[in-house]
Amino acid sequence: MGSNISLPTELLDRWFTERFARPANAEPSPVYGPVPEAFAEVLASLPGSLVIGGRALDVSCGDGRYTLALAERGFSVLALDHLPAALTRAAEVVGCRGLSQRVQFHSARLPSDLASLGRFDFVVCGSCFLHLLGRTVADEVICQIKAATKPCGVNFVCLSTNILRQLPCGHSFSYDREASYGSEEAEEILRRHYFDWEELALHREDLAERWDIPTIARASLGAAEYTRTETEVTFAARRPPGD
Repeated sequence: MGSNISLPTELLDRWFTERFARPANAEPSPVYGPVPEAFAEVLASLPGSLVIGGRALDVSCGDGRYTLALAERGFSVLALDHLPAALTRAAEVVGCRGLSQRVQFHSARLPSDLASLGRFDFVVCGSCFLHLLGRTVADEVICQIKAATKPCGVNFVCLSTNILRQLPCGHSFSYDREASYGSEEAEEILRRHYFDWEELALHREDLAERWDIPTIARASLGAAEYTRTETEVTFAARRPPGD
C-alpha cells in the first residue's frame, strides 16, 4: 500500500475555484450532479405550510445543487459561500432554470454568525465539506445551523466519512487540517447535536467516483486524476415547536 501525501488546507480555495469554473459554451449544471436521494426524500416530505412563504439557507452552496432543489420546491433561498467561483456557478445553475427571483447569494466564510442572517424554515449543510474544517469548527458550524433555525424548522446535514483519495500510483492524499470520521462516529456526533430535536432521517451511502485533479495540484500529486471512495452520512431533524 502506498504512502499518504498531505496537502495544505489553504490549497482548497484554489482547488475548488478551478473545479467550479464553467467551461466555455457549456450549459450551467451542478458539478456534482443531482442532490442525494436522501435529501430529495426529505424535501418531498415537507408540509406545504413550511414551504409556502418559507425561507431556506444553503450553507456553503458550492455548485448550487441544493440551492436549485430548494428553489424548485418553492422556498426563498439564501445561498452562502465564500468562494466567488462557487457563487457564480450556483447563480448560473439557478438562472438557467428561471429561478433567480427565488434566490439571494451571500459571501461569507465559515464559521460565520449564521444567526445574524435571520432564522430559517430549512437549513441544509449538504456539500460534504465539514470534515475539511476540522472537528472543533465543524461542531461550531452545526451549532450555528441549529441556532439559525425557526421552531418546527428542519436541518439536513451531511458528513463525509471513511474518505480515501487514491492516486493511480497507489499513493493516497489528504489535507493537513481535515478531520477523519468513521461512519458510526459521525452518526453519534449528529445524534448528540440533535438529541433534543425530532429525528427525521439517517442514511449512509457508499460512493466511489473518479475526478480530475486541478492543475494547481498536479505537480504535488504527480497525477491528473484520482479515485475518491467514502461513506456519506446524511441526517435530518426537526426543531421542536416553541423552542
